[in-house]
Amino acid sequence: MFFHSFSRIFEVALISILIYTAFVVFLRFSGKRTLANYTIYDWVISITIGSVAASTIVFEEIVFLEGLVSILLLIGLQKIFAHISVKSVKWRAYIEGRPTLLYYKGNFLKESMLKTGVTKTDISQSTRLKAHTTPDKVHAVILEKNGAIAVLESLSKEGERDLFLDLGIEYPQGKNINEKNFK
Repeated sequence: MFFHSFSRIFEVALISILIYTAFVVFLRFSGKRTLANYTIYDWVISITIGSVAASTIVFEEIVFLEGLVSILLLIGLQKIFAHISVKSVKWRAYIEGRPTLLYYKGNFLKESMLKTGVTKTDISQSTRLKAHTTPDKVHAVILEKNGAIAVLESLSKEGERDLFLDLGIEYPQGKNINEKNFK
C-alpha cells in the first residue's frame, strides 16, 4: 500500500508547511551566525534540528507543538553558546576549535599535518587553486575551523603577530623558523 489514508497525507503536508515556515522565521531571528560557514557545533546542531523536524513531520506520535518547542529550544541554545563564544576566547576555542597552521615560510609543519589529516598534496592543491602558485611562493597555509584551507600569500610583521595570536601559538623568534617553534 502506498499510503494509509488521505487524512494522514494531508496532516504530513500541513505539518511540513508549518515546520518549513517556522524554520524560516526561527532562522531569521536567530541571526546570521546560524547560516555562516559551519563549525563542528553548527553542523551538529543543524543535523539535530533536521532530525527533530523530520521526526515531527513523519511520526504521528510527535505532536507538532512538541517538535516546534524542541527546535526553538535548540536554536535558543545555539544563540546562547554563540553569545558566550563572543564573550569568552577560551569557550570559543573549546566549542569551535582553533585554526591550525600547516605551512609557514617554506616549512611543511608535519605534526600539524598529521594531526589534521592534511597532506602536502592538499596544501599544494590549495595554493594552486587559491593563490595560483606553489607552496614555496606563499607565506602560510592554515586549516580554518570550518575545514577550509586558507592560503596567505604575504604578511607584514604585524599581520604575522595577529595571525599567531589568532592561532593561539607562540610567535616564532629568530631566523631559524622550523616546526619546533610551533609547539
